[in-house]
Amino acid sequence: MQKLFNKLLLASLVYSSAVFAQKTDTAKREMLKNIFYEIKSEKQISYKYIITANFPDGTTQAVKGNVLIDADKKILVNDCSAMTLILTGDWYYNADHREKSVDIVNLKNSKRRIAKEKAQDIAFGNNEIMDVYVDSAILKYGIIKQFIQKGDYVSIAITFPSQISIRSIDMIYDQKRKMPVVYTVKAYFPWPAKGDPRFKGKGTTKTVKCIDYRKDVEKNGYNTDNFFVVNSGIAVLKKYKTYKVKTEL
Repeated sequence: MQKLFNKLLLASLVYSSAVFAQKTDTAKREMLKNIFYEIKSEKQISYKYIITANFPDGTTQAVKGNVLIDADKKILVNDCSAMTLILTGDWYYNADHREKSVDIVNLKNSKRRIAKEKAQDIAFGNNEIMDVYVDSAILKYGIIKQFIQKGDYVSIAITFPSQISIRSIDMIYDQKRKMPVVYTVKAYFPWPAKGDPRFKGKGTTKTVKCIDYRKDVEKNGYNTDNFFVVNSGIAVLKKYKTYKVKTEL
């Protein structure tokens, strides 16, 4: 489920970059670009999400959670039944609720500092890495299927060819509030060649649906001090006290 979250993070960040179809007329193309850049420029945002994975054996898994981002104060939170992740300018904290473990990294001292700084760049808006991905894949292959404006709302549907993992992006955007009302990404991942041969030619469909977008981000409950403190070079858990701890302080 950690990998599932990683794909969520990717999908939820893709929404913050411009997407448009080559065959769309210039006026709609520019309007669509403006919508996505408005989202991208938002410094504070929170939303709820549900990730649903439909596997080729007929089973389904679902995770519900909350995300909040405050770029100015450098904090990203993803809190769900599978994990509680907090990324700040100083700390990386990840409580894995399925493995019953906590990973705490001091970003200023850790050997993993560079990797975590890349995550910070993406989370807090300095996302050249993501822009390259979007420019080379999303902009090149995205096909606009729907672009309908009604009052303050715009309904957008984008599809992708079968060789792209992301199969569709659907969004209703509130132009007055300058944020989505609902944002949905669907992706398809073929069953690996070395996997169970019964599922050869099949795959897993994952859907990420984000709702309840807000700009009034309430983050007081997610201060790292509420989850752990460091005493004499040792991390002491204040939540999930029975979890195994791995640290780089």
